[in-house]
This record gives sequence, structure tokens and C-alpha cells, in this order.
Amino acid sequence: MRTFKRIAAVMQVFIILSTVVLHALPVSADEAKQFYQTVTAALFTDASYSAPLLSETEITLTGKMPKGASVKGYPVSYEIDGMKTIAAYDLTIFESDGETVFQPDHQTVNVTCAIPALADTVPDEIAVFHIDDNGNQTEIADISADSKTVSFAAEHFSVYVISEHEGEEAIVPRVEFHFLSDEFEKPDENYYSASAYPFYNKANELQTSQILRDGESLALIADPPNHVENGVKSYFYGWYVVNEDRDATTDETVYYRWTADPAKIPFEAPASVSYNQQEQTVTCTLGEYTATLPADADGCAHVYLAPLYSDYYFINFYNKDDDSNSILSLITSKLIAFGSDGEARARIGNITAPSPDIKHKVFVGWKRELPPTAQYDPNDPNIYIDSANNTVYAYYITLDTEGNEIHEPSGLDGYYIDCRLNEVDEHNNISLYPIFAEARWILFQHEPGSTYIGSRYILTNDEGAGTSFTSFPVSNKVGYDFNGWFTADGTRITDGNGVLVDHLPMTDEMYQIENGVMTAKKLPDESANSDITLYPRWTVKNNTNYTVNIWLQKSTDAADAAEKTYDYLESHPLTSATGATLAQLLNDNTENGVKQFTNLHYTGFHFEPSASKMERAVTDPSTGEPGLSSDGQTVINLYYDRNVHNLYFQAYLSVTEYTPTTSNKGTQYGYYEGEYVPIYYINKTWYRTRTGSYGNYQYRDKYTGTRYIASTSDQWTTIKTITEIYEHHIADNFPITGSNGVTYGNGERWKAQSVYDEVLVRLETMPDADVTFRLDTAQRPLKTMNYYVECLPGETGDITFEGKAYQLYQSIGARYNMVTETEDFSPIEGFTQYKADPPFVNGIAIYDTSRDGTINMYYTRDNGKLLFIPNYPTLDSDLSFGGVPFKDLPDDSDVLLHSPIEKSVKYQASLLNYAEGSPDYVDISDKAPDNYVFSGWYLDSACLNPFDPDVQMPSGNLRLFAKWEPVKFRILIDPNGAEIDHINHAVSDYRTVIWGNGNFPEDSEPIPPFKPGSTYNTSHATYFDNNYHQAIEEYTLEPPQYITISDEYARQLPEDQVYYYLNMQYKESIDKQKIPRDLRNALYLTENELRDYYDHFYVPLIQAYKAANPDEYGDLQIVSFGVWKQNYVAPEKYTHINDVTNGEYAFEGWFEVFEDGSVAEMPFDFATLVTSPHKLEAHWKLNGGYTIVYTPLSFT
Repeated sequence: MRTFKRIAAVMQVFIILSTVVLHALPVSADEAKQFYQTVTAALFTDASYSAPLLSETEITLTGKMPKGASVKGYPVSYEIDGMKTIAAYDLTIFESDGETVFQPDHQTVNVTCAIPALADTVPDEIAVFHIDDNGNQTEIADISADSKTVSFAAEHFSVYVISEHEGEEAIVPRVEFHFLSDEFEKPDENYYSASAYPFYNKANELQTSQILRDGESLALIADPPNHVENGVKSYFYGWYVVNEDRDATTDETVYYRWTADPAKIPFEAPASVSYNQQEQTVTCTLGEYTATLPADADGCAHVYLAPLYSDYYFINFYNKDDDSNSILSLITSKLIAFGSDGEARARIGNITAPSPDIKHKVFVGWKRELPPTAQYDPNDPNIYIDSANNTVYAYYITLDTEGNEIHEPSGLDGYYIDCRLNEVDEHNNISLYPIFAEARWILFQHEPGSTYIGSRYILTNDEGAGTSFTSFPVSNKVGYDFNGWFTADGTRITDGNGVLVDHLPMTDEMYQIENGVMTAKKLPDESANSDITLYPRWTVKNNTNYTVNIWLQKSTDAADAAEKTYDYLESHPLTSATGATLAQLLNDNTENGVKQFTNLHYTGFHFEPSASKMERAVTDPSTGEPGLSSDGQTVINLYYDRNVHNLYFQAYLSVTEYTPTTSNKGTQYGYYEGEYVPIYYINKTWYRTRTGSYGNYQYRDKYTGTRYIASTSDQWTTIKTITEIYEHHIADNFPITGSNGVTYGNGERWKAQSVYDEVLVRLETMPDADVTFRLDTAQRPLKTMNYYVECLPGETGDITFEGKAYQLYQSIGARYNMVTETEDFSPIEGFTQYKADPPFVNGIAIYDTSRDGTINMYYTRDNGKLLFIPNYPTLDSDLSFGGVPFKDLPDDSDVLLHSPIEKSVKYQASLLNYAEGSPDYVDISDKAPDNYVFSGWYLDSACLNPFDPDVQMPSGNLRLFAKWEPVKFRILIDPNGAEIDHINHAVSDYRTVIWGNGNFPEDSEPIPPFKPGSTYNTSHATYFDNNYHQAIEEYTLEPPQYITISDEYARQLPEDQVYYYLNMQYKESIDKQKIPRDLRNALYLTENELRDYYDHFYVPLIQAYKAANPDEYGDLQIVSFGVWKQNYVAPEKYTHINDVTNGEYAFEGWFEVFEDGSVAEMPFDFATLVTSPHKLEAHWKLNGGYTIVYTPLSFT
């Protein structure tokens, strides 16, 4: 099987192993806050940035930079040998504060310099050099120049020099890689010698070296032949850097020696090459190799490479211990360079193995089987002796519980092991196999109203690498005391403080607690669910807060109103036991009970028990009955209804009464269709109709109903009844028009039979009594009563009294000897009696029994309370203000937070001044709780009915409730190779999706869907906004159906089989607030499809959404195809996976990507309540098969 190992080594650059996981490139913390943008540099005369540079030169930077970034630069003097300097600038990028310097990290920013002096240059002779802070000079290999501009990609910002070749060739730093022959000699113990290794280049010419400039890569060459010695083959393994001895080397022979940790050189990987002119050195980085080398006079450094064969000594790292002979189980190999003493130290802590079950298996280190000749200490805890199989294993735990490499032995920069020559196997190898600790997830059951406790995991101790717990976080629930965490069967795990119990024997679920420390082991059945679920228990508190609100019915309701309306009067804070029901509280006559508030006395009102309501309650699951919520926010609303009364108005009238009779004599009446009609008796039959004349009568319409006789008398008769609730406005009923058809509008007086002592001619509102009034027709002088009400500010009145303007409300005449204060100066809704002119003296005014008179009565306008109630979302158990939990605020803060903001507003005044944007608008945005935003005022606490300020202030008070919207956090979804198709492919014209059927503008062009008929899922998108405290809905994606291929392989395929990955991840500089959801896709498209998508879908959709919804999408700009492609399309090429491999991708889970670019160790817990933005990345594993994307030059 060694042949396959050899192939693995040769083909490692073009074989994708079955355990490859697709990961996006890491995003640093700075990069997570960067946005693609173009910034023009502000140029100054010097480094003080005080005087602007007067120049026609313009320098722009394009790429990812911090939001609000600025660029400053100034010219410097710098000369490069053999070059004519055209311009040299020191450029610096600053973050938004204008002081913090920003440098790109693992990325480039494109620099474009528009310089007038370029007009006199030859573009091909232009060169750009970067001078770093240490004076190292590096030529930028890839530039674009013409007669106006020079463009190049910059990785670091300091001094850049734009120059033109002049005279001799400028020094360009280079590294020459010399390949040495596989036929070597060993003249002494320390040195090897070999001649150059010849190989053919692409032009079929022999050469022995390759020269690289910055950014260039080594081309593949033919491998040297395998070796056979004594019938045993050894296979070429790769090219490694050796130390060449210049003093001993001749033109024909190179003398070299191996280093302790030789670096393998990769092919087709870009090299970084920079030059320090002052030191005359070249720094080169290629793969794992980094060195600063002396340079020749022309700037060239030299590196020597010797071939390595498998008869050297290796540590082989496998990804599983049951298939060590398989090519697919080999992760990598490390060369061991044994010293003369037969010992070597090798680092193994920087190599990790992929987990076969990423959620439940965590890599912790390596193990190996020791050969019989190995020396070991049987008491070493890292030595495991399997007596049954007579086998000894050494365990190397290389990672700590945080996943960091352990430094072992102490003082070294990683985890190293000591290797001995006598411990290698017959293939000169030391084989290491991974150690996986099982991750047992501990789940904390979440109950509504309690604080959320995220899942934890504990590593099992089977491999000696387990973790442990001594306590767990506690949950909080207002109105309850936390008793601890328990198992499903009620076994206590912690106390109320989260501290673990002292002892718990090993459970069936294979975890135990000893001396307060919890450890776990693997389950015997690996297929079983290994999660450990714990449940909270609570004790009800007896001091749970609740509030009693008193409500009084509005006077505007009709007496028979089906739905009554109420004004808020007052609140009373109380305490009781969590879960207490409404009935229990209504019957509780203690100082904390509600009963005391059900028998309060308010004139004209009575308590209505059937209307009582409990709001913000919690339902007892066992009884289904609501009770006091533990969060202390339950409200008991008690309603007092206005009394209903009748006013009877009577006149002394002649009244005919009808009495039933059985006699057949006299004039009689029948009752027909609601009235009494004469009936006629003839031939023992009664009729309703008689026609003709005396002696010739004709009868018809026989009547068989009850017969009546009539009698007439004078009596007090009710001619008008008014039925309304207390204080209801009834002035519109005066003057009285009776059922007799008479309107009593000539000053007629009405004498109350109770309540009122004097006669009156009108009432403004319904009194709190049933009253009978009788018409008084006595002749008296006419007293004219004028009722004046105070004008609103700005209104013109009918009269001025004591410096105030008043307008006439009503004028009415009365046949009075006098006007009485009690009866005539009656209340008017929304106003208060002020004064009369002439004034009342002892309750009487203008007393005169013979002459007419006039009195003016003045009413001031009432000031009502416009109450703005904060209405904070206190049902949120995590509610906090400025980071301080709501439950921890002091009592006075609690009162302050709940106290309404009061505004005094005159009755009937317009409330438009309290509209948003108006001067009196009450904005409490600055008092918002954490993670909420203020979104206006509503008429109800549930915030279902928005307040319309285009109304007048009613009488009494008006309560408005603040609405708090949870903030939305941006959730980024990176399918990482899978597809998300949010396009509605079923419609024939996408305008119907944007505007609706038939509603789109007539001058708009049809927008056909992209690739009509394809499958899609419009519930998925590459990003969306998620409400605070709302869990993220997990996406289920189909595994990737495409796989990366090399450029060489792609050139062999038809165009319609080469794809690019369009992944519309959020880009603030382009997406602004957001792009339409229909465009948040991740798709594989051919080159032609990319152009079609951009031209005929992306651009038209942006234009249409901007027109249809300018408030939401008006800021969007349509970027060019090149910018769009650069930001959203991966540069790699892809083809159908089935065309190149028999493997398939398996989903490993969604993993969170943090701001610093690191990826969570465990899959994301979708039960997490969102309190911040998240970026989730899908991880996939290629199972089975391998992919050859190009063929090596030769095998020998």
C-alpha cells in the first residue's frame, strides 16, 4: 500500500480528500466592519496635513475599508536606482474618527493615480514600488498604466513610488530556486553533495532552476525517478529547502545539509518577494517557507531544493484509526530529521483531525501504538496499557478545553513529542491517530418568562481529556424563586444558586457528580441521543406586584351602548401570590386585595363587576384559568358605569282613556293597527267600516277583537321622556317638543317634582336622579339667559369678559321672576361655571316679577390631562435600561419609568401640535429600553389603534400608550457552496410581484423572471432582519451540487459546464439598508447566465423597487457589472459534482462566524433568542470519492 501513500504525496495539490470541509475565508474583526467603497485621497504638502497640496494629481482607493474612512497623503522624495521618479506619495487610511490608522488585513485595496506627468511616459516602462516602514523595497508586479493613470493593488499603505525605467534596468527583487539531483553523495557525516537536476520547461527546454518575482509561482516540473535499492523501492515525496554551503559549492556540485525542520515547497502557489535596498536582502515567503536571504547585486536571492524520498523518516497523521492503509485516511506527513544520537523532537500540536461528528466529537490530541522496543514509564498517566492485546499506547492531549494548543514541554511554542530512531516502523514511519472526546450537550429547558440559559457541552473523560462543571448558570423569573436544576424525574442537580450537589452516582445517562464536580462518559450506544436535559423548578413568591386600574365610563356613551368606553381615573399598586385568579383577588378584602376598590363612591357611578378584567395574566396550564403573572405586570381593570336615569316631561292635557267592555250598547271602539277606531253594531255583528248615509248605511270589515268604551278627563300626561346616563349631554332636547306635537319654546317653565327647588327651562347634562317635570304656564316676565363659553386661544369671541374672549354657546328665554344659580347656571361638558353678569346673590339673579331681564353666564374652558404612558415591554424577562436589568432597578426608578408624562390641554383644542414632527410632540426615544425603539403613540396598551392627532381634546383625560418595537438584527446566511433561490420563477412578469397585478406603471417594461420554471423557496434568503428576542428559523438546504475545478480543467469543458458561484452576501456600500429580498440569492451560473442575470434581472429589479418603494430602496445605486461581479461572484470555477467525483456533500451544521473571523467550535443553537447580529455559515463535508482536476506531468 506504500504506492498509494506515494501517490497521495505527489498528488496532494490536486486531490480533494473525502473529509474536506467547505469554509469561507476567515473574516477578521476589522474586516467584519469594513465596506466596499471608493475614497478619494486628500493631498497635503507634508505630514502635518495642515496645508492642502495644489496639484492636478488625483488618487482614489477602492476596496474594503471602515465605514466613514478617509485617506490622506503627501508627496515624498525617493530615488530608485535606474529609475526616474514620476511621483512618490505617503498614503494613510484613517478610520471614521480621523485618527486611527487602518491597514488592510489579508486583502488588497486598489489604488488609481491620475497624474498629469504620465502623459510624457511610455506605459510599458512604468513601474510601481512599495517602500515599507523598514525601507524594504518591493516592486508591484501587476500594474495597469496608460498615459493618464496608473492602477495597482496595495496590501499595505505607506510610501508608493511611481517611476519610469531610465538607463540601466532597475533592481527587481527575485528568488532563484535551484533544484538538486536525486543522485547525491555524502562526503562526511554533516554534508550532502549533488549536481543540478535538469527538467524541461513548457517550451521543452532544459533548465535547472526557476526565478520568481513577487506574486509569481513555481511551475510544475517532472518528478525525479523512484529509487530501488536491494529490491526495495523508495518513492519521491517532494522538494524541500536545504542549507547550501557557498564556500564548498562549485559550478558542478552543490554542498548542502538538512535542517532540523525542513520546509516543503509548493508549486503553483504565489510567492511573496520583497527587497531591502539598504540591507541588500530579499525576503521570500512561499507556503510554509519564510526566510530573509542575501541578494546579489541585481537583487536576486537563491534557494536550494533537494528531493525527499519515502525512505526518510516521517510522522504520518491519520484521520481515523481503523483504516491506516487508506490514502483517504492520511491527513499529512511530517519529516523527522534524526540527529546523530538517533533522537528528534517534532511538533504535532499544530496538526488536527477533522471530526467525524462535529457536534458530538471534539478533537483533543493524538495517540500512537508504541513498538515493543519503546521505553516508557508505566506510571505515566499518558500511557495506556492494553493487557488483553499486549499493546501499549501513548496519548498526547495537544489541545486544552478551549481548543488552544498546549505548550509541551514547557517553554516551547507548541506541543512536541520526542521521537527515537528505534521506534519507527518497517516503513520508517511513526503513525499517529486522532483522539476524539465526546461532547455531551447539556440543555437547559426554557420556560416562558424566565431568562434564557444557553446550552453547554461537557467533554467526556474516556480519553482523559474531559471537562467538568462545578456550577451552572441560574435562570430568573420575576415572581418566583429559582430552586435549582433538576432531571426529568425530579433528581436535584444544583441548588438555587446553580452550585452542583455534592454527590450523584453514575446515572444511566453516564454522568456523575463527585465532591461537587460533574464529569461524563460516552454512552455505550453511540446511536443514542447523548444530550442531557435539565429542568428548572420554582417557588411562587407571595409578593408579586400587580396593579389595579380604576376606570370611569365616558359620558358620551348612549344609555344602551353595546360597547362602553371608559376614562382612566387612577391606579393602585398591590402585591399578592403569583397565579392568584381574578375571582380570588376580587374577594380578597385585605389591604392587598381588590375588594376594597369595588365599593368606592363616585357620584353618579356604580361598580360593574361583570366588566372586570385581568390583563397581562398567565394561564395556569392545569386549570386553564388566568392568574397573576410572575413578571409583576398583571393589571386588574375595574370599571365603574354611569347610572342610567329618566327625565319625564308632563303637560296638563285632556286625556281619553279606553276601558274594555262586553256590552253591546253605546259608542264603542276597537283597537286596530295601533290605534283606537270606532266600530259599529248591526245584526249582532261589529264592523269597522260604515259607508253611505242615514237609512242607507253599508257595513264591512267585520271586527272580532276586544271592544272599548271611551272616557275623557284632564290630567298630567308625559309628553317627553329622556333616558341617558349620568352627565350625558342633553341640552339638544330643549326646548321640549312633546309627543302631542307641541314645541314649548316661548319661555315655558318646567317645575321639577324633586331634586330641583325652582322651575327651569333647560338642562345641560343628565342629573344623577330620575326626575319628573311638569309644565308651568304661569305668566311671568321673560328672562333671557345667555350662556358664554371661553374661546380657544386664537379664536375670535362674541364678547369679552374680564379680559377673556367668550363665544355664545346658547341663548334661551324663560318666563321667570328670577334666574336661579342651581337650576339655570347648570354644568356644560368640558367647561366650568365661572361668573354671571349680573352676579348671583344668594343663588338668585335679576329678580323682578314685572319686568323682562337678561343675564350672561360665563364658563371657563376645562384643562384635561393628555397622558403619555411609557408602557414598557416588561413582559420581556431580559428587559434592561442602559445595561441594568429592569428587575434590578431601584423602586423610585421603577415608579419613574411607569409614570405618565402629563400635558395640560384645553377642551376641544386641536391635538395636531402633538403630531410627530410638531413642536409639542412627545418623543421618548432617549428613554428606550435596551434593544427596543420607540415607534409612536397608541390609544390602547396593546398598541393596536394608533393615535390620530387630527382630533380635538375630549372632556376629561386622554391616555396614550407608547409602542416599543424590538430592534431588528441583521442575520447573514452564508450557504457556503449550497444554493438559495429566492426568485419567484412561476410569474410571467416580475412587475406583478413588486406592484401587484395591474398596478404597475404603464410606461414600465416587463420583467421576466430569471430562468422561468426553476424550483425556488422564497422563504430563504442570504440575509434578513430578525426581531430581538426571537429565535432564528433554521434553514434546510440541499447539499452543494457543484465542485471547484482548476482553470486547466475548466478550459477542457464546454462553456455551459463551467459555473461561477453567485453569493449575494450583504455589502453595505452597495446594498445600503438592504436590497430586495428577491435578489438575496446564492446560485451557480455560467458566464453567459451571470451577464443575463445582471442585465435582465438584477438591474431591472433594482430600478422597479426604487420606483415602487422609494422610502425603502431609494438610496440603492446600480453598480457596474464589474463591481457587482467582484463583490458577489467567487473567482473559482465550478462544474457539476457528478461529472468529476462519485462523492457527495453531507451537511455538518450551521456555525456562527464571529466578528474576529473565527468560527464557533460547535453548531449554532437555533433555540438561542437573538440579542445581536449573527453570521451563520453552512459547513459541508465531502463524503467518499476524490476529484482529479488536472494531471501531473509525469510519473516515473
